[in-house]
Amino acid sequence: MSVYLTTLGADCGADNLNVSISAPLGSFALVDNEYMLVSQNGIERGQLGSQAKPHKGGSKVLIAGVNSDFPWVKEYAGLAPATNGIQADMNWPATLLFGVADVIDPSTAAFYLIKTAAVDNVTIGAPTATGTIISVFSDTPYPHTVSSTITLTNGLQYLQKITFPGIQGAGVILQAAKGVWTIATGS
Repeated sequence: MSVYLTTLGADCGADNLNVSISAPLGSFALVDNEYMLVSQNGIERGQLGSQAKPHKGGSKVLIAGVNSDFPWVKEYAGLAPATNGIQADMNWPATLLFGVADVIDPSTAAFYLIKTAAVDNVTIGAPTATGTIISVFSDTPYPHTVSSTITLTNGLQYLQKITFPGIQGAGVILQAAKGVWTIATGS
C-alpha cells in the first residue's frame, strides 16, 4: 500500500468511534495530529501516543501502512529512542506541513514534518518563553527555509534564516533562549 492523502467525510467528536474514513484494514490514518488504527472493530482512536480529539469534515487525512509505506510513524510518534535531552523534550507526534509558506506558532513546543512537494518557506515568530523547543524536519528533497524576525530590546530587528540542504531528512531543532532561537542541532 502506498501513502495517500484523502479527506475526512464528516465531522466527528473526540469520543466518536464511527469516523468517516475509507482505508484498508490494519492501516493508520493521521488526522490533525491524531493517529487512528483501522481495525476489525472499526476505527481505534488516539493511537501511537496521540490523543483523540474532534475533527471537521473535509480535514486532510494521511493514510498508510505502518511497517512499509509509513516508516516514520514510529519514530515521529515518539516511539524512537531519545538520544539526548533535547529529543526527550520534543513534542510528538509530528504536525505535517503541506504548504509553501507555513507559519509556526512560537509559543508551543512542537515537532513539524514538511511534506510539501516544493520549497516551503516556513516562518516562526520570536520565542515567547525560554526553553521552548521546536523541531522542523523535511520528508521531501527540497531546500526549505525556516526564518524568524527578532526584535531586540533596543528596537532593532534582525532576521534569523536557516536553509535546509535539498535532501530528505534535513532538519533543525530550535530552542528558545533569551528571546531568540538557538540551534540545538541540525542537518
